[in-house]
Amino acid sequence: AAGRGFIIVLTLFAALGGFLFGYDTGVVSGAMLQIKSPRGGLGRGSALSKSEQELIVSSTVAAAIVSALASGVLNSLIGRRGVIRWGAVVCTAGAVVMGVADSVFVLTFGRVLIGLAVGCLSQTVPLYLAEVSPARTRGMVNTVNNIFLVLGQVIASMVCCGFAVAETDQGWRYMLGLAGIPSTVLFLGFLFLPESPAWLVLFKGDNAGALQVLARLRGSSPEAVQDELQDIVDEAAQQTEGSGDWSALLKPGVRSALLLGCLLQLSQQFGGINTLMYYSATILQMSNGGGAGGCGQAEDSNPFSSENKLDICLTAPIATAQLVGTLMAMALIDRLGRRQLLLGSLFGVVVFLAVLGATFNPWLNLPQELTLYAMIAYLVFFWSRNVSHPVDYERRDLSPGSAGQSDGCDDNGELAGQLCYVCHLPGCG
Repeated sequence: AAGRGFIIVLTLFAALGGFLFGYDTGVVSGAMLQIKSPRGGLGRGSALSKSEQELIVSSTVAAAIVSALASGVLNSLIGRRGVIRWGAVVCTAGAVVMGVADSVFVLTFGRVLIGLAVGCLSQTVPLYLAEVSPARTRGMVNTVNNIFLVLGQVIASMVCCGFAVAETDQGWRYMLGLAGIPSTVLFLGFLFLPESPAWLVLFKGDNAGALQVLARLRGSSPEAVQDELQDIVDEAAQQTEGSGDWSALLKPGVRSALLLGCLLQLSQQFGGINTLMYYSATILQMSNGGGAGGCGQAEDSNPFSSENKLDICLTAPIATAQLVGTLMAMALIDRLGRRQLLLGSLFGVVVFLAVLGATFNPWLNLPQELTLYAMIAYLVFFWSRNVSHPVDYERRDLSPGSAGQSDGCDDNGELAGQLCYVCHLPGCG
């Protein structure tokens, strides 16, 4: 019972890393409507250009590519706990910089810091949770991290709506700066939480320290803890034997798992999830003719106009739709199986992306409300993220180690950065 309680506390603290990733994804959509306007933005008296908006948004994902690529090495050198603490500190610094930014350069710098942090956290937190949790609860523990990620998006949209409705002057600074609160809590928590026993064995050779951590985590009999330690030692020996041999990626079993993992990531990123989440408020603004170039109408320069406030607040049900999809995937994944659930997700994504695109076709003259409904339905069906991670872990040969983990995350982040940058179109489709 003591071990279970400690695992619950550890999971809730570690999942704040997923929450930070989700919060950053969700908050920029609502904040950007204020940042880009002459009245509520950076105080320079003119609206941001499309290129400046794209730079502010995509700089975070571009920075995440770098940190994700480095996360494997960092995890090996300073440990899972060290990377998480480092990410929390950098995230807090980025939130402060964004909150006081007075230019596009400073704001972009803050966004880069956030990207460096969440890039490492998004890769290290699931790894840490998998290594410290008992095998029987490992899937559920990592699901909590996914829920926190989506919950971060929901909370971010609600925060944006609150500041918009209150017509808080320079409210976007609070929206972005509040990310420093959960990152500070994350750092404080990991001052006391233990290091991964697997890292202690594999990279430090500290079997005695790993045994103490396992005894604290499990709260079970000394014999059971000793058996689990022996399993970790045996697995570490296998990983050490194959470490540094990149030719292992070409082995038939590993090659197919690598190909499957890359295709799963491609299916997510080419599905446009990042563009929709980062620009959901802007897409709604364009659908009603309020965006720059949107259907030939002028952009509303008042960040507190009723239309802008409505567009910002509508990001809340959009983000909530993804939470609903995540919970549906949790309930169905073991009943329907990975393949059926993934195919159903992809079918729904394709259909509602087509509907979303059709709403911007002036020849069809579809109702504006259909844009919102299509976005909500798309996100309900976008549960492939929750299916792809279990499939990826179940098919992966662990011998390539942390380097393979960061490589897969890099493929994911790179495509996200490319799509987020090029898909901010100047007109109605």
